[in-house]
Amino acid sequence: MTRLGRFLLNSLCKTKLCINPLFWIIVSFSIIRGDFVPIITFFVLSFIHELGHLTAAYLFNWKISSIEIAPFGGMLKTDDWSTALAREEIIVVLAGPLYNVCLGFFLHLIFCAGIWTGQWHYYFLFCNLIIACFNMLPIYPLDGGRLLQALLSYYVPYDKCLFITQLFSLFSATGLFVASFLLPASGIHLPIAICASFLFFLNYQALRNRQYLYLRFLLARMRKGVNYNQPISPKIIDQSKPLYVAMSQWYKERYNIITVTNEQGYAIGVLPEKTLLQLFFSNKDHSLTLGALLTKD
Repeated sequence: MTRLGRFLLNSLCKTKLCINPLFWIIVSFSIIRGDFVPIITFFVLSFIHELGHLTAAYLFNWKISSIEIAPFGGMLKTDDWSTALAREEIIVVLAGPLYNVCLGFFLHLIFCAGIWTGQWHYYFLFCNLIIACFNMLPIYPLDGGRLLQALLSYYVPYDKCLFITQLFSLFSATGLFVASFLLPASGIHLPIAICASFLFFLNYQALRNRQYLYLRFLLARMRKGVNYNQPISPKIIDQSKPLYVAMSQWYKERYNIITVTNEQGYAIGVLPEKTLLQLFFSNKDHSLTLGALLTKD
C-alpha cells in the first residue's frame, strides 16, 4: 500500500460516518421509483468527493468530528471551518472537486483497459461531473459557498463576510428551489427541491446565529495567538464608538490595529489586536466606548 493509501486509511479510521435523516427520504423516493443504482452511485461518488476534503484537512491538522452524508451530498464536520486561515480553507474546499477530476481520469483508464462498457463509463463520468458542479454552487455550506466566504474574507471585515455569504446563499437556495420545478418532468425535481429546502434552512439558521459564529471566530483567534505575518489593517475610530463596533470591523486575514481619536481627530491611544481581544472577552459590557476602555486600562 502506498503512503497516500495508508494516510487515507488511517484518516478514515479516525472519522465517523453519519447519514442525515433527510438523505433516507431521498433514498426511499429513489427506491420506490426503481432508481436504486443512481442513489448508490451518488452515495459512492459523494463519499469519494469528501475524501478529498478529509485528506487536505488532515494535512493541515484540522480536528475532524465526522463526515455527514446530507441530502445535497457529503459534508465534512469540523470546528476549523471559519477559524482556520483562508488559504487552508480554499485548499480543503478545492480538494473535493480535485478528487472528482482524478476519479474521472481513473474511470477513463478503466474504460480504455476494456474493463467495462462505454455505457457505464459515460454514466459514471456524467454523475461524477454533476456532483462536482453541484458542489461548486455558491451556496453555503457547499464548496462554492465556502470558497466564496474564504475569498471574501480577504477583502471585507469578517462579520460582514459572514452576512454576505449567508444572505447570498439564502437567495441562491431559493433560486435552486424554484429551478427544481422548472426542470423537465424526469422525477429529479423532488430531490433537488429537498436539497434546496435543506440548504435554505441551514443558511437561515446560520444567519440567525451569525453573532455566535463571529464570537467563535474571535475566541479561536485569541486561543491561537497573534499571527504577525499577516498584513496590517489599521483603523481610525472615534473614542465615542462602542467596543462591539470596533470588533465588527475586524479582518480575518489581517493583523488588526485600531487608533482611537478624540473629538478633534487627534490620536489618544492605539489598540493592537491582542489588546482588543483581551478587552472584548474580559468586559461583559461590549457597549463601553473605546475612550472609556482606554481610561479604564
